[in-house]
Amino acid sequence: MEKTKVLKASNFPSRKTFFVGADSNIVPDIYLESFLALGLETYRIFEQHSAPDIADRLDLIVSLFSNVIFVFYVDAFTDDTDWKLVLHSLRQNHADIALGVMYTERAIERENKAVEYSYSQFCGADFARLSFQRSKNFKSVATYLSRLGAGGMRRTVRSLCSPQSTVTFFDDGTRTEAFVQDVSLSHFSCIVPDDTVILKQYLDVVLQINGTRFFADCIFMAERKTSLGRLSVFAFVRKNGEAGLDDASLFRLRPKLYQMVTQNAIEELKEAFTLRTKLLISSEDKDSINANVLDVLRSEKYGELPAC
Repeated sequence: MEKTKVLKASNFPSRKTFFVGADSNIVPDIYLESFLALGLETYRIFEQHSAPDIADRLDLIVSLFSNVIFVFYVDAFTDDTDWKLVLHSLRQNHADIALGVMYTERAIERENKAVEYSYSQFCGADFARLSFQRSKNFKSVATYLSRLGAGGMRRTVRSLCSPQSTVTFFDDGTRTEAFVQDVSLSHFSCIVPDDTVILKQYLDVVLQINGTRFFADCIFMAERKTSLGRLSVFAFVRKNGEAGLDDASLFRLRPKLYQMVTQNAIEELKEAFTLRTKLLISSEDKDSINANVLDVLRSEKYGELPAC
């Protein structure tokens, strides 16, 4: 069984929501993992500090992932970051992009209204007020993300798997192994050998996903020919016949899926930001830096870049 090609997160389109300026106290990891289970792919960026070129970096994120939403925590940072200028720049460059604003509620209602009025030109009349009682905020933020359309067209979030991820099927003593391409909490796809006869249903298949092993029942959904081979899609089913994973397998896959989704996207962002810094050192045309970053990422000409 030959290993298959691994694509980057940007080659695997889904709607991504970036919390800008919100640290783990405002949007903790458990929120992000829980959002994932709801079909919302979310990330925190610029948590601890701002950047002088934050608007340009956000432009790069739009170019890299295309289908994004930015939710700004406008109480973040104590430096000279002017969120209104950042939002204005984004709105000018990307007229149709979805932008959201979160802030911690003030004790006096007219102060809340003042904050909302000052940002209303960027996100209309829809805001997320965060409570000082943190236990109330998950539902508020989840509802706000839903209003912004953070779920996109998909009900579940998929992640690309490492080249070592496999699934093993058993049929009357016959063992078939295939490389898993991507996985969600409801489905997975794999490249099966050309001579495989696929059954409508399999019991107790063994999945090894990025180092996490679990068992599942699944039913065959669809198949198509790709440049990698026969790509077969399976849906997880519970022992009682309902769609999805049994609790024990869900308990193992859910945190792993969150880790995979986050790692894939954040690593690609770090790569793009590092590359942007290197190109800024060597380029005289500062206005086309983001386009140059995308060109280099696609051509992978890293050897030509100066040291950062």
